[in-house]
Amino acid sequence: MNFRKPCLMILCVFVSFSLVAQNDSGNGSPIPQESAQNSPNTLQTDIPHDYPGWLLLEKGKTARLTGNLTQAFYLLLLALEKSPNNPEIEKELGQAFLQAGDFTQAKNHLNRALSKAGNRGDLAIEYEVRYILARIYTIEDRFADYEKILNEIISLDGTVRLSGPEGFDLLDAGRTALIERGLNRTLVLYRVSDSPSREAYRQLGVFYFNTGRYTEAINKLLISIMQPISEAIELVREKDLDYTFSSIDQLWLRLKDDEQVRDYLRESLVYESMFYLAQSLHRFDPTRAVTADEIYRTLEKIPDAQQFH
Repeated sequence: MNFRKPCLMILCVFVSFSLVAQNDSGNGSPIPQESAQNSPNTLQTDIPHDYPGWLLLEKGKTARLTGNLTQAFYLLLLALEKSPNNPEIEKELGQAFLQAGDFTQAKNHLNRALSKAGNRGDLAIEYEVRYILARIYTIEDRFADYEKILNEIISLDGTVRLSGPEGFDLLDAGRTALIERGLNRTLVLYRVSDSPSREAYRQLGVFYFNTGRYTEAINKLLISIMQPISEAIELVREKDLDYTFSSIDQLWLRLKDDEQVRDYLRESLVYESMFYLAQSLHRFDPTRAVTADEIYRTLEKIPDAQQFH
């Protein structure tokens, strides 16, 4: 399997885990402390005691993003003392430990973030934390956990309706239309609004392709394509109520001067999903090569998809 694993930049050089801070769960989090003289990390301890938790969180996040993990840990743990039930602080601590290369502590804080977000009903953080955990699982080659947590995201997302009245099943109908009539015709017939689970569908689709589970790959990749294309169609219709979608390459031509929507489509990795969908269709049933070929031809017509030509 060929998974792109992010390169972790361990910004706390030659750290030693010597200080332990107690959080609200009673479990200690070892804090990396710099020991190299030329470490880029600095520690500012003269933080006013009346700083609210949210401000400490923001300053801690800024320190993490700029690579000063020593300061980030200090500020985030102070924030956690002031706001012990805040899942955002736990999430930031998890990401700081991830940057420091300590996956165990990263997962500990991220799982606490999930628990606290669930208590508050904060779905946005629940989605974000699960995606971070999914990335860690790929680094650790824990692909069963990776698959599980992405499916948790899909289950959590109630905005993607895959079924309707009278037993209508969008997934079955869309897959049948795809195989028999092609991707463009399927997108004429069916739409799915964009949602937080789109990336989970895409990642699972690629994962299932790489593991030879082509039927499941088709199911997930189709949804990951329908969501951003449906969103792009609606964005065009906001400016032109008479617009009628006929094909993805025709939509791209309509958007060729709209950098904002084109950036959205690129960032959604919809062209990569199309490529893997064509590959999955071909492997699933070589006699349906015409369906895969239609997708390849579409990609060839779109300059933004040139890497998949």
